Amino acid sequence: MNDLRLTFPPQKTAFSNNNIDATLSILGDQRSRNFLQQHHTLLSNGAYINNFSQINGTNDCYQHPDVKVEPQDKIISINPMLGRPLRQFVTMSNHQCQIHCFEENPLLYSQLCKNIVNWEIEKHVVPVCNAVHSNTGIVLVDNQGACGYYNNETLVALSAANRKDLNQAAYAFSLDDYIAQTGFNPTMIECSRPGMAEHILKGGQNSLKQTLPKLLLAASPYSDIARQIKQLSQDYRIYYSESGRRSFGIFFAKCV
Repeated sequence: MNDLRLTFPPQKTAFSNNNIDATLSILGDQRSRNFLQQHHTLLSNGAYINNFSQINGTNDCYQHPDVKVEPQDKIISINPMLGRPLRQFVTMSNHQCQIHCFEENPLLYSQLCKNIVNWEIEKHVVPVCNAVHSNTGIVLVDNQGACGYYNNETLVALSAANRKDLNQAAYAFSLDDYIAQTGFNPTMIECSRPGMAEHILKGGQNSLKQTLPKLLLAASPYSDIARQIKQLSQDYRIYYSESGRRSFGIFFAKCV
């Protein structure tokens, strides 16, 4: 049974209603529109209902019926933390997919590699100890530790940062540069870390417009991500689910 819990302050911005209305007009089915509207209502009231956004009895964003992994998929996974999505992708593809995954945190990267070996999926996964950002180059990493579903850190381009504030740093690729250098053309791009979707789309817009991969991106319900995806191609059909993420959700997209 769903239960109501007061869990966090209302998440409001000056343009929240405008952004919600714009996104509602873009989403590809009524279920997604219902989820987004209810998520907005809960956030506005500082409340939460467990499991309100289930699809086919699950909150698992990797089980979406319209945007999911298929055999022979080539996947770029960004910040999979300890690797749960990688393991699930390999299983769902019947061990026929190929994955390049990015994790810039060296401690997480080491454990991620161990998990890849322990799960015996190393033939399907190429782990890369780099970040993904809007442009290729050094980024500053403000790491505040793990928090819930994701590692709580912020990436800042060196050109926009104060070098005196350096805590950690990593080398980042834009998707365009990485795809051009490796020739790995993804059929799916996944990132469940909120705050990264805009950088991913901006840094990969040239290659993404050509290949039009499936997209699974975490973002605030008040973000502009749906419109940015449509700018890649009007053929994208976009879905939304809160997927148990509470203060953010998952935007799914697939060309039809």
